[in-house]
Amino acid sequence: MPPATTALRQSLAPGTDTLENSLRFLVARYARSPDTEVARAVINQLTLLLRQPRVLEQPDYRTYLRRQLAHWTGLIGTELTTVPGTAHWTLRNPQ
Repeated sequence: MPPATTALRQSLAPGTDTLENSLRFLVARYARSPDTEVARAVINQLTLLLRQPRVLEQPDYRTYLRRQLAHWTGLIGTELTTVPGTAHWTLRNPQ
């Protein structure tokens, strides 16, 4: 397998491979057929990833995931708030 392909398949935060693979699947599914429920599932995956200790240790990756979370919540018109006393995001108006 070419090195670039291998690099794309490696986890960005060790121990989060399953969550990242699920996220990739959901994004691809949404790209094929945009659906609010799939977008919500993407938001949930991003939230789970942001709560992982290994992700919390990586500021650049955490920033990237937060930007993605803001993008996806914008797609379905849901606002984000920061949970007081934590570094985690939560949906303000989940439906």
